[in-house]
Amino acid sequence: MRTFDDVLIKPRYSEIETRDSVDLTTELKLTRLKRAITLRIPLCNAAMDTISSSALCRTLYELGGLPVLHRNCTPEQQKDMLTESGIPDDYPVVLSISVNDYEERLRRFDPGRNIIISIDIAHAHSVKAKRTVEWLVDHYPDHAIMIGSIATAEAVYDTMAWGADIFRVGIGAGSVCTTRIVTGIGVPQLDAVLECADAAPGSVIADGGIRNSGDGMKALVAGASLIMLGNVLAGTDDTPGMIIDIQGKLYKQYRGMASKEVAVSLTARKEQSVYEEGADALVLYKGSTRQIVHGFCRGLRSGLSYIGCDSMEGVTTADFIDITPNVTRENGVHDVIARATSEAVR
Repeated sequence: MRTFDDVLIKPRYSEIETRDSVDLTTELKLTRLKRAITLRIPLCNAAMDTISSSALCRTLYELGGLPVLHRNCTPEQQKDMLTESGIPDDYPVVLSISVNDYEERLRRFDPGRNIIISIDIAHAHSVKAKRTVEWLVDHYPDHAIMIGSIATAEAVYDTMAWGADIFRVGIGAGSVCTTRIVTGIGVPQLDAVLECADAAPGSVIADGGIRNSGDGMKALVAGASLIMLGNVLAGTDDTPGMIIDIQGKLYKQYRGMASKEVAVSLTARKEQSVYEEGADALVLYKGSTRQIVHGFCRGLRSGLSYIGCDSMEGVTTADFIDITPNVTRENGVHDVIARATSEAVR
């Protein structure tokens, strides 16, 4: 079983003369609806209350990605988030719902708007998710349905049979997710994406474990059509929350959606009981969201050029090479940083 650190992508002959010419357009195939969603870049934001905001959704829309509205807010606040983003009605936006409040949230949105309904639950291969999907297919038959989190081909086949169109893959892989530590449950993220993408080609979102564009490139080669970013976007200017100054260094809050702080807020609102499987953290302030996304996309374009692809077509034909931990010594950057830090301390 493998995750992103266990492999590299084998380079191939390339006729690409400039990486700027590489096209990142991607498609999410909607099998049940017999159509596809086309996006200019293969990125969406995580449905986290320290990531998702009207400003961030607006930026992602302008750059050609898929905006996602988080659900750790009231239905009215969620609707306001979309309204304030200024995203046109015909552009796809993901609306996160739980298996408990979907009717209340959905009735506040114009059914004619291009909304992807996302069932956001820690373990989506479950009976409550099944009932929710079936209700959505019956009441909102023309809307795409996203489901997650899942991590196995069996979960894809079952949720697809219920009526799901898009599959968010990743259990316990996020940087502020403690599911694997608390429960012992999960599937290494690279193999989870490979397995689920093989079961539902063109319909998988890789969610979790992606720290940089190299990891994102590996997710695309594994078969993901879209990359969900949490940690990468954390601390940028469009994310919610104040900038915190600690001894001259600037930070912003970043937390998992099953963290203690979220659990307390949900319990206070008497919405549900929450089992803690997430962490609260501070991340360094990174500045412009737009520049972070541009940099990530430049890395993807460069990666595609190394395997001879001027577009996403053919990306899954590239080969992985299994590596050992010793390969990290060849990368150099870790040793350079360690030495520089040591010298600065001295």
